[in-house]
Amino acid sequence: MSNKSAAKTRALTALAALVGAAVGGFAAVQPAAAGHTYDYAPWVSERYTDSLDVQASLTPNPQIPLGAWRDADGKHHMSRVYATYDLSAFVGKKVFTANLYADEYEATDCVDRDVEVWTTSPATNPTWADPPAEQTLVGTVGGSKLCPGYIGMNMTSVVQQALAAGRTTVSVELRVPEDREGEIKLGRWLSAQYGVKLTVDYNTLPEVPTRLYNGGLPCATQAPYPYVASLRPTLAALFKDADPNDANDLTGTFAIWPADSPDHRTTFDDTNTLSSGWVSSVQVPAGVLAGDTTYGWQTRVSDGTDTSDWSQTCYFTTDATAPAQPPTVTSSNYPRDGYVSGGTPGHFTFASNGVDDVVGYQYSWNNYPGVICTMSYIDGVWQASDPLKTPGVVPADGLGGSATLDLSPPRPGPNRLYVLSIDRACNTSSVVEYDVTVGDTTPTILVYSQPMVGKPFTVSVRPNPAVTSVVSYRYQINWGDTRTVAASADGSGSVTFTPQCACSVSVEISSVSANGWVSPPAQYYYSIINAPAVSSDVYPDYAATWQSGGGIGVTSHFTFASPVAGTVGYQYSIDWGDTITVPAGVDGTATIEWTPDTSGVHEIEVCAVDADGDPISDEGYYDFYVTDPTP
Repeated sequence: MSNKSAAKTRALTALAALVGAAVGGFAAVQPAAAGHTYDYAPWVSERYTDSLDVQASLTPNPQIPLGAWRDADGKHHMSRVYATYDLSAFVGKKVFTANLYADEYEATDCVDRDVEVWTTSPATNPTWADPPAEQTLVGTVGGSKLCPGYIGMNMTSVVQQALAAGRTTVSVELRVPEDREGEIKLGRWLSAQYGVKLTVDYNTLPEVPTRLYNGGLPCATQAPYPYVASLRPTLAALFKDADPNDANDLTGTFAIWPADSPDHRTTFDDTNTLSSGWVSSVQVPAGVLAGDTTYGWQTRVSDGTDTSDWSQTCYFTTDATAPAQPPTVTSSNYPRDGYVSGGTPGHFTFASNGVDDVVGYQYSWNNYPGVICTMSYIDGVWQASDPLKTPGVVPADGLGGSATLDLSPPRPGPNRLYVLSIDRACNTSSVVEYDVTVGDTTPTILVYSQPMVGKPFTVSVRPNPAVTSVVSYRYQINWGDTRTVAASADGSGSVTFTPQCACSVSVEISSVSANGWVSPPAQYYYSIINAPAVSSDVYPDYAATWQSGGGIGVTSHFTFASPVAGTVGYQYSIDWGDTITVPAGVDGTATIEWTPDTSGVHEIEVCAVDADGDPISDEGYYDFYVTDPTP
């Protein structure tokens, strides 16, 4: 409940209590309680009339005259007060009490008071000459110990009857009785600041609960019903109540029964107070449910005064028993514990091993299968995932059926395939293991440069000689989304991207063959630092790719590119020889030419320098391997 609403409720309650104390027989509103909301009925109009200005419909300001009074010139007036209230906010509500009150600003005679409250026909612009028709005398307010005091009248039946008749307004008249209306001593002035107010103590019935879930699965009202693996599943529902006073004080009641025995109904409450607009949940008590049984359930919500209707009926079936046998795994071309050269996917069949409620199979290579029956908090409710839509799960071809699929072992050498079966309730079997050994089909990565921040960088790849008909490559950059690039006619390919930070760069690339074979990934790693990058037109980066190039006497151009502003040249050495300085061109790079006279690994060390010849970057390295001409 907001501070503003709470303050308003306290004010209404206190004022009504004062009115009740001042007026004998007045029914004061009750203290604020769960299921009770207090509010003002808005004015449609508030006017008074004057016997000396018979065509005027007057707006209260600064006070409201009621009964007989004299003006400054001694002229005698008589006034009646009219108000019309909008009841539309209370349509469909349960009204407990309604009270009319006004605050006397001044009274001619404190001892004698005689004010009638009438219901009238609509009184939007009443005049003395054309007053609204009086309908029912609600009551008469007599004297009180307070002077000036409060004028109050119980309007409960008036408001209830108006709403029951479908009316959304009610009009009232305050006047002195006709036979005494001209008596000056009965005249008084009401406070225009407070006006003539109508307060209503009401309750909005809580809404019928919606968004029903059992065991994280949405409500099912028709077969086939979902299966849940627990004998104490969580039942959840969205509870709503429009009254701010009830927003955090709702209580939920649940009922559950065997679908074939609706008379055997178990009812239990959520022991927590619930918040309107939130999905709340409760576990079915222990011992209520049995296995392999279909149940129906409902829920309803109470605000402490009124209770909603029961929700629709949801059904589920219990199954807390895991598959008794693990699945069987067979392959027509990948024999268990055998060796396969690779390049062709393994053709595997998973079967239920006689378990008749298996719906799918989970499999994984070289790692024990993870949890697939998970819950996710989505739109305010814990919802169960669909295991058959989880990566690494294949559905059976029917209840208790098998599944056939082609798989590529993810690494060269020994591989272990783990498989388990899944039943309708997401119970899982024990795991079966299937071992195979596979030849190496990893593609080869080639890079002839080092990555730099903000500069396009290309990784080239060529297929393993043991693999044929490569049509594409799957790759990941920095463990991001898997993407695909088409292979060229000779089976090679390339990936180009632009690093965005001075950080580690990771690239993994697998070849994909026309027959569906997916090779193990080739990997490239590099940490971008504050050092010049080196590229070559002949010799690959040996530290990154372990690939050689060129040969003795084969000249290469090596280009240096610095990430540091203010670079005017580079200092470098080859194979720890003399340090040489070369100027940078207008684009900030410098290119040298070098011809090896020996095979094997060679290394260039390089750093950027400023106009004074001082190093301004970290030292970078580029290793390359000159191909040995010896067969």
